[in-house]
Amino acid sequence: MVSDTVCTGETGLHKVSHLTITLDAVKIVGTFDETASFPGSNASPRILKGSVSGVRAGDTATLKISFPGLIPSATVIFKLISSSSYSTQATSLGVAMMEVTYTRAGGR
Repeated sequence: MVSDTVCTGETGLHKVSHLTITLDAVKIVGTFDETASFPGSNASPRILKGSVSGVRAGDTATLKISFPGLIPSATVIFKLISSSSYSTQATSLGVAMMEVTYTRAGGR
């Protein structure tokens, strides 16, 4: 799976996240790269390069995203709800950072 996410904050923060994972039986491995910048600023972009490990159990995949140094790791849980819906929850240091349910719009 490859997932690219682009976020733009109200203060001008521009963040691009790139997640790449592979599944081998129940084992998940991959990478997570994130670049954060303030366009028009003289500051250098902040670049994080992390590794991903995890497992799949039934309709749920639990990933741990780890970064070098003192940056805390994050746990991401993907859960299949139905053939057209899934949820994603991200936590770090016991605090929920994101929780989203995706549902396919329209029939396919």
